Amino acid sequence: MFCGHAIHQMNHLARLKKLQTQLERDRLDAVFILHGANIRYLCGFTGSSGVLSCCRGDWEFFTDGRYTEQAKKQVKGARIRVDAVPPIASGVGVSPALQSSANT
Repeated sequence: MFCGHAIHQMNHLARLKKLQTQLERDRLDAVFILHGANIRYLCGFTGSSGVLSCCRGDWEFFTDGRYTEQAKKQVKGARIRVDAVPPIASGVGVSPALQSSANT
């Protein structure tokens, strides 16, 4: 949304908190967001390579070295991990609401 030359800021932190609340309600240890549009909606990253994860309340964004500077500028509410592997948790949930039909 444009207002003059300023771009309206998305409330990424509120979106992450809402999803975190849902994970707790559903008793899930982790969620992994793989689809670019969902990553952009939740944390603001617009690049083409990344994974957003929440494992027991800790939000992390994983990407490769090509996107280090872009991630630092765009990612809100998650720790940025470059060239790292997302953790594996015991109770991982996948919600159809978080997937795109392009991923199925």
